[in-house]
Amino acid sequence: MKRDPVTDVFRGLAVVLMIFVSALYLLSHDVPFPMLHNQGNDFLFFDLVAPMFQFVLGMSLFFIVQNKLPLVGRDGVTWDVLRRCFVLFLLGFVLDSVSYLDAMPWGVLQSLGLSGVIVFLISSRSNLEKILFSAFILLAYSLLYYNPLFSSLISMPHGGPIGAISYSIISILGFMSAEVMHKRRSDKGFLEFLVKTALSLLVLGAIVGLFIPYSKIHVSPSFTLAASGLVMILFSVIFLLHKYLGNYLGFLKEFGRTALTMWVLQYIFGWIFLFVLHKKQFLDFTSGLLVSVGVVILMYFIALALNKLNIRISP
Repeated sequence: MKRDPVTDVFRGLAVVLMIFVSALYLLSHDVPFPMLHNQGNDFLFFDLVAPMFQFVLGMSLFFIVQNKLPLVGRDGVTWDVLRRCFVLFLLGFVLDSVSYLDAMPWGVLQSLGLSGVIVFLISSRSNLEKILFSAFILLAYSLLYYNPLFSSLISMPHGGPIGAISYSIISILGFMSAEVMHKRRSDKGFLEFLVKTALSLLVLGAIVGLFIPYSKIHVSPSFTLAASGLVMILFSVIFLLHKYLGNYLGFLKEFGRTALTMWVLQYIFGWIFLFVLHKKQFLDFTSGLLVSVGVVILMYFIALALNKLNIRISP
């Protein structure tokens, strides 16, 4: 299947950020607050990683449909996408079950799997219908937000299945962005689409936030809109960098092509320290920072070797 290089670079950036911040948090005991993630409802830079994966999921689904539909038809594409989403969900369930034995195993991979199904189900609809569907999700979430039963459902990690439905809006925007990028007449026009859409989402998120509390934990509508805008701005930066400095971003492509493999390896890395060595946050910040950079470099060479051998975990 033909791969889109910009999508690979953006996915690779998300992988690098994930590996780095996970290693830093695992190894260091005095990490400065701005370099942490998952700190309640504080939206820090590294908290963009999950929305980045949601956005690139939508983009990847577009290219899967685009490349495979002429070859295997709609039924073939449907089964392929459902299989991929099921693998993401199952793998996430297994990894989180091992890592968090006393908690409900719901993580980013499970959200990606469910979001992927939702995006694919409306993938053949017009962009207007996709926008209306997204608006319906936001409206329904907003109306139910203060319901006690609904509040209990979204109290799971990453908002649980309900949070994944809200997250799917970011993936829908990724699907639509990939379509615009694929059909673009000029790079300038595509960048204008990204920036204008991103700014509109940020303004809309601020307005919605006046009525529905901003909540990263519950993936509230205001958070979803703000995260979508920020991710689209970041993608526009990567698009520009790839256009002018593409030759220098090859290392990110290596990560992007082995994203799921890298995801599993960073879990194994954590298990070694937590369950084998019984060590956690035992380094000062500077030492932890250097080791975390070293972990990223090590993972790069592993990704490079796996790509050369064509060995990877693929959904």
